[in-house]
Amino acid sequence: MLYVGIDIAKNKHDLACIDETGEAMITNFRFANSYQGFHHLKSRTNAVVAQQPHPVCISSGTD
Repeated sequence: MLYVGIDIAKNKHDLACIDETGEAMITNFRFANSYQGFHHLKSRTNAVVAQQPHPVCISSGTD
């Protein structure tokens, strides 16, 4: 399982991701609040998810 934290802001966002053992999978990842920024986010997270043997659930914190 992966745990992802995103610090959101108006113009940019910062992301960190750890696995269930606490190992950092993504650190200090900053992406723009734009189409290109979210495309970069998708590419980066897809690379990490592809390395995982199990499905990943990500909560947005909004229910």
